Amino acid sequence: MALLHPPKENTPSRCDPVEPPPPMIESSLYSIVSDYEDQEYFNCMMSEM
Repeated sequence: MALLHPPKENTPSRCDPVEPPPPMIESSLYSIVSDYEDQEYFNCMMSEM
């Protein structure tokens, strides 16, 4: 059990630094996609006018 304890403590500390980046990447991707969609929508509105 003493051997199993250190890995248990290591995995969370290892997972924590790895988890924050995905949300940042997702948010940046989402903002890029939303910007692109806004542009497309704007272009559609302008072309209809």
